[in-house]
Amino acid sequence: MYYEVYIDVLFFINFLMDYLLLMVTRKLLKVKTTYFRMMLGSMVGALGVCLLLLFPIEKTILQIVFSHVILTTSMVMVAYPMKTKRQLVKGVLLLYGSSYLLGGIYQTLFRYSNIGNIVQEVVLGSSTISTSIRVFFAFAVFSYFIVLMGLKILEQWKNSQEHIYEVCLYFGKKELLLKGFKDTGNHLKDPLSGKAVSIMQRESAANLLDQDTLKRLDEMNQYNWVGGKENESMFSQLRYIPYHSIGKKHGLLPALTIDGMKIHIGETEQMIKHPMIGICNEAVSSKGEYEIIINAGLIDD
Repeated sequence: MYYEVYIDVLFFINFLMDYLLLMVTRKLLKVKTTYFRMMLGSMVGALGVCLLLLFPIEKTILQIVFSHVILTTSMVMVAYPMKTKRQLVKGVLLLYGSSYLLGGIYQTLFRYSNIGNIVQEVVLGSSTISTSIRVFFAFAVFSYFIVLMGLKILEQWKNSQEHIYEVCLYFGKKELLLKGFKDTGNHLKDPLSGKAVSIMQRESAANLLDQDTLKRLDEMNQYNWVGGKENESMFSQLRYIPYHSIGKKHGLLPALTIDGMKIHIGETEQMIKHPMIGICNEAVSSKGEYEIIINAGLIDD
């Protein structure tokens, strides 16, 4: 029993898949290159597969070295401008990672669709070549865009997590541990002291502040409290912070000075003495990912 393989079709399939893999790897590697270089890299990979078919290597170890080391490394060197050996190794590893991503999608398509039979028919020529190639091409591109979508979602999640920190607030004898988000657009400051103002939701503030202070803040939120002689002891802690936002040209945010705020940044800690915290009635995160918005000026990058 033998199979009749169309070498030109085999070359095209491998060229297409290698090109998609190199496109995904470029996203992961974040390197600038040209589409022409990636096409050349794909041609190297496809040609190598065809050579292995025409001139098979009997020893398994030599076949592994040629296909998984020499061929893959050559594809990366041709497709991308590799400046260092470390970057080259990273490119090869990311190319393998890309192949696993696309491979996982293809295994799913093989299991729940007819793509496996289509690939076999294309290579062996047991059906109409033009029709099968079009279907195979559609599945390949579809898989590519699924991977890109997943990478985009992962990158967005990673970027959001990079700005989320563990924060500990101190007020009197109380401590409150919560998640904080560094908002690069938050440069709110107290016009009197010049202190940077972070923003915490009222629900979380209730776990830190005493009832009297919380009551005063609630009154301030309703614009029913004004610092005066009867409130001189409170006035040094509580005040209004003027602000403006989208949909609201002018507003007043109740704020207070607490004893301290410790921000955990990786393996280090940054302690801010007597920070100013604005209190808002609304949740600062619609998804509950964090409870306080950290002023951008408080974290040293």
